[in-house]
Amino acid sequence: ALGAALRDSSARVREAAVTALGAVGGPGAAELAALAWRKDPSYEARAAALTALARLDPERASEAIAAGLETPSYREAIQNAAIRAALERPDPSFVGPLERIAGAQEMPAVALGVIAARGDAGAKAALARLLADDRPWVREWAREAIAREGGGTE
Repeated sequence: ALGAALRDSSARVREAAVTALGAVGGPGAAELAALAWRKDPSYEARAAALTALARLDPERASEAIAAGLETPSYREAIQNAAIRAALERPDPSFVGPLERIAGAQEMPAVALGVIAARGDAGAKAALARLLADDRPWVREWAREAIAREGGGTE
């Protein structure tokens, strides 16, 4: 039934179906989530698919998370899903993409603060670079992330 709902004409139905798929799992669930991530035209459905894929098959999700971090979408739906997934699956390879998108919205700096607070030297170095960024809002977001998470740059 969920597989059929993933082909529905309504983006909201597809989003709900892939969200449910991520929650219940089962045979073939990760493959269906991966397909929805790659092919669905809806940003919200793709974001839900990325979240489901990260939950169902964390190893295979790394590539999708990295791609999601660099995929702009309406209201940053895809990037935000990728940021949440990156925080749930610590991987130093996500630090670079998070730093690259740190000027577009505040969440990447917050994520870097969380990762730095966990002791990741790369995230600490990225925050230090953001503190020296030419854009004042990026510097402010980095300061706030460090203060909030205690992920100092020492």
